[in-house]
Amino acid sequence: MFNPNFSSSLELPIWIILKMLPLELRPLETKIVSLIGRVFGVDVANKSKRDPKFYVAMDLEKGWLAQLLIVGLWVEICVDYERYLIKCHFFMGFNHLIKD
Repeated sequence: MFNPNFSSSLELPIWIILKMLPLELRPLETKIVSLIGRVFGVDVANKSKRDPKFYVAMDLEKGWLAQLLIVGLWVEICVDYERYLIKCHFFMGFNHLIKD
């Protein structure tokens, strides 16, 4: 139930794809995507896909993340929101999410 006094209750159920996830981090993929929100489900085809897909209750207070940076490993993982066109805030275009 929506409660305007508690904005942390604002979640959007959405399919998220982790792009450019290194193979050595695949065992941690669910933990990594949980940084975006509560994980509801995992695509059954993830084992055969290069880019794993998850059904997540995205925390709207965190906003639409374009990438996740794994500190210490210097790894950037791109976040793709299936069926949602997200505009780049720098160039105001749909072709990319971050400044090249």
